[in-house]
Amino acid sequence: MAGFYIIRDGVDTGLAGNQLGLPVFPYEAAFAIQDKMFNSNGTLFYPAFQGDPFYADFITNQGIQLPANLFLGGGPTALAEFFGDHMIVNGKLWPKMAVEPRNYRLRFLNGCDSRFLVVEFYAVGPNATQTPPMGGTPLPFTVIGSDQSLVDEPRQVTRLVMETGARYDLIFNFSDWAGQRIIMKNLAGDSPFNFAYGDDLAAEDIFGDPINDPRRTDRIMAFDVSLGLGALGGPADVWNINTANFTPFGANVPVAAGEAIRTRRLGLFEGRDEFGRLQPLLGTAEPAKDYQDNSIFWPITPEYVNASLAYTDPAQTTRRPMEGAIAWHSPTTENPALNAVEDWHLFNVTADSHPIHLHLVHFEIRERFAIQWDSRTIGPDDPSGYEEDRAIPNALYNEPPEVADGTYLVEQPVVQHNSPQTGPFGSAFRIVNPTYGAAIDMTNEPEYVENAAKDIVTARPGEITVIRARFDKPGRYVWHCHILSHEDHEMMRVLHVGPLPATMNLQQAPALAGVNVQADCYPNPFRETTNFRVKLEKAAQLELHIFDQSGRKVQTLANGYYEAGPYTLPWNGQGGQLGKINSAIYSYLVLVDGQLVHSGQVIQS
Repeated sequence: MAGFYIIRDGVDTGLAGNQLGLPVFPYEAAFAIQDKMFNSNGTLFYPAFQGDPFYADFITNQGIQLPANLFLGGGPTALAEFFGDHMIVNGKLWPKMAVEPRNYRLRFLNGCDSRFLVVEFYAVGPNATQTPPMGGTPLPFTVIGSDQSLVDEPRQVTRLVMETGARYDLIFNFSDWAGQRIIMKNLAGDSPFNFAYGDDLAAEDIFGDPINDPRRTDRIMAFDVSLGLGALGGPADVWNINTANFTPFGANVPVAAGEAIRTRRLGLFEGRDEFGRLQPLLGTAEPAKDYQDNSIFWPITPEYVNASLAYTDPAQTTRRPMEGAIAWHSPTTENPALNAVEDWHLFNVTADSHPIHLHLVHFEIRERFAIQWDSRTIGPDDPSGYEEDRAIPNALYNEPPEVADGTYLVEQPVVQHNSPQTGPFGSAFRIVNPTYGAAIDMTNEPEYVENAAKDIVTARPGEITVIRARFDKPGRYVWHCHILSHEDHEMMRVLHVGPLPATMNLQQAPALAGVNVQADCYPNPFRETTNFRVKLEKAAQLELHIFDQSGRKVQTLANGYYEAGPYTLPWNGQGGQLGKINSAIYSYLVLVDGQLVHSGQVIQS
């Protein structure tokens, strides 16, 4: 399901006479575009079993044997992508809308599972169902907004890339097309999006064939300019693309003079889960650090130790910082400080584009660079003829270079959420020597309209996409690929703004304290008073701090030197200088000699 919440303000009021001269109801409409498959009885169909569409692509043809005791009949199983063979708009198949010959404000949501859209508009005769062949003349329209704001400057284009999950706000002028039909056409293929669409699509990227099974996903909907001007009784048409009243709303993230901007390098990966299924993943392109620039280490629980992730040495004396591809459940690695401005550099080392979405912030899309690959990796045009392989070792080289001249990948295990202590584990990569190539001039690609406050960005294959955001809302959110089949398996990670009390655990501590510490809280939940019980087996410096869900410290119950023995630390729900605090969920941390040894949550009801 998909729908719209329309956000207004004192300028974009949705009322006649607004400062921008924007069309208003009944000349404003919203459209959620989705692709679906159907059973013969009209019910929705979703592939998940042997014999279903895409099953062979991702399971059988990959030589994967799913365990029969877990996948009866071969499923249901996750598949890496889904492309429906019918286009649906607001729940209707290939709908049409009657319009007047005037300007309309049209809002579009790409609500497809995996499908990017590349849209154009064509004028055809009344009741026509086909658009002109490639080479016809697409009609111009004006993009005025996207995702979280209006654009800095309206942009007139004839083609628009709509990434999965994105919203675009545009003005279309039907004035010259009375009596005609305007078809909204999709040039993108029925396959993962890279750079190809239209005539550049390969045959395997398109459903059906032109003779026996014509494609049904190249047309989205139609607008019939069949109403007389004023038939709907709305206000006069006053929109003008050159109007001086259109005030830039500011896609840029403002930064104060001298304010620090942190650079965070992140990665987009493809790996395999424990069954061998394709598993898209997020992660880092450098060792992870928290908001205070402290290293974030892999857990030292048995599964991470057995996957050779927890330590850098066989003697297990040095903890390994987290980096590379990381599954959803592993500790948080994206941890900006509250109100910090960060530039995220997204290294896409996969073969396809990913629409990357950050929750609870908007960001500025700043620039893109090509990834400079190491000369020992295998590219698509490598004369060896081997399949592209950016990892080392590969078919040509067994060892990484002594001095790398670019980026390359090294395989590493991926601990799954349900991994037994001894495996099997999944596998993916980490990025070594991340290197920037040439800057990419997006002015040569006007179909990408990105001059608005965005929350989704197209991270293209083999590129580094740079976005800037101010993280001004504390707490726990997520960032993920907006291809639904990707985020479900498991291209999604926690994004936590501010201190990490709610998600930190014993395994994230830089080292264990060297003492056996027992700690708990009872009763929990509590109404009036609860007791934190801590037992030290040797004398030590003991700290116990309580935080609310925004990361704010509300009480310190212990901060001093304690002899060995048991201690009971009561808490009556008071917040020190804060006074009585509200009923809610709170997090607590226990530190011994400066080392985090226990964390938990307590509920005041």
